[in-house]
Amino acid sequence: MPNRRIEMNITTEKTEEFKMKVEQLIPKYAIQGQVKDYDKFLKELLEYAVSQSSTYIPARLELWESHRTKVDNTQLDYDSICLAIILISWAVRMRKVKSDEGQCHVHMKDCADTRKMHSEIYDQWIEVVEEALKALKAGRPGR
Repeated sequence: MPNRRIEMNITTEKTEEFKMKVEQLIPKYAIQGQVKDYDKFLKELLEYAVSQSSTYIPARLELWESHRTKVDNTQLDYDSICLAIILISWAVRMRKVKSDEGQCHVHMKDCADTRKMHSEIYDQWIEVVEEALKALKAGRPGR
């Protein structure tokens, strides 16, 4: 099997779908809005990531017979990439909602000050992800 690149299609809509999946799980494992049973929450979220990972990350089985090197969603690192994408999508998209609504504990919604703050945090988080990707690309093996 040759090294193939699949079309990943992680769109804005897909990041919203990832966000909604996390938000469906939170009440299941939360007490007063705060996740308390992290073991079960993360286990179920990882199971979801496993179900999604092969859609976005191709299995690499071309060396399985000759080198016993199997890379697919039976490995934790393979699925951890998808889990990270799901969690980043949830956190950033949730911050977008707070920015759009101007969520505030005093004014509830439409607070210009918190809208600005949430928007700045959104941008900072995107920058952190971009910095991490830049650092990972710079440390790429074989270069």
